[in-house]
Amino acid sequence: MFITVFFLEKSEKYDPRDVERLHQDDNWVESYLVWRHNVVDEALKMLDESFQWRKELAVNDLSESSIPRWLLELGGIYLHGYDKEGNKLFWIRVKYHIKDQKTIMDKKKLIAFWLERYAKRENGKPITVMFDMSETGLNSIDMDFVRFIINCFKVYYPKYLSKIVIFDMPWIMNAAFKIVKSWLGPEAVSLLKFTSKNEIQEYVSVEYLPPHMGGTINPTESASKADESEKVDSKMKTFKKPLSVFKGPLLHISPAEELYFGSVESGEKKTLIVLTNVTKNIVAFKVKTKQKLKAIGKGVSSVDHKLCHVHPHFK
Repeated sequence: MFITVFFLEKSEKYDPRDVERLHQDDNWVESYLVWRHNVVDEALKMLDESFQWRKELAVNDLSESSIPRWLLELGGIYLHGYDKEGNKLFWIRVKYHIKDQKTIMDKKKLIAFWLERYAKRENGKPITVMFDMSETGLNSIDMDFVRFIINCFKVYYPKYLSKIVIFDMPWIMNAAFKIVKSWLGPEAVSLLKFTSKNEIQEYVSVEYLPPHMGGTINPTESASKADESEKVDSKMKTFKKPLSVFKGPLLHISPAEELYFGSVESGEKKTLIVLTNVTKNIVAFKVKTKQKLKAIGKGVSSVDHKLCHVHPHFK
């Protein structure tokens, strides 16, 4: 139907690689249909807009060489870490964005570069956008750029948005965000989470936060090493996306049900289980395994290879 309605009339406006993928990737088609509540006409209009955008930005050809090196290393836009639900974090440090027509296209390409890379590797797994608005002034307000980011999730990459965490938004931005809410629509507004330094760890663990949020991660290093971390992620499936979290009165455990050590072909022998102490005291727990377990890591000690402790400063 897509070919009948659009492709014959607008073939010059689409990248042939996208059209070919449309025939082969049912999940891609489904993402547009589900996002438009299975209304075919609406999904087709969305596909048409998305395909034209992809060709205009040459999305299929974007690479690190397409982006100025200074912009990649600035630490303003990058993928790094996970929220407490296991969703990948997409960081946007607003203070580094100054409205400038000379660089706006490169910044849009950088957004598209990261989202396209993530989409091809993860194929539909949700992403959490971290709008870090600390130290942001009026000169950083660029409503065109904000609308571009929103459209990426509303039109170009449907079903990917888990939530948008707004950190430390200055009061002078209140009027601007009323407009942003109207762009998001009533369904997506519920995905906005406004937070401060005292609340940010409700969404993201300290290990993935920069110093000004109470963490230790260097944003510039995170941005420059993002490609390396993405390669690691492709190997460590459990670390990348915990399936569930068991929330007990003493510990939160992720994943909740089972650990995945990779396929026999990959030879992966490591995996990750995250234990979060939600009390103010030291918590002791036992691990039953078929082989001896050695607990390694900060705040976790081994007594007899089965009895371990988690200290409260990891809360």
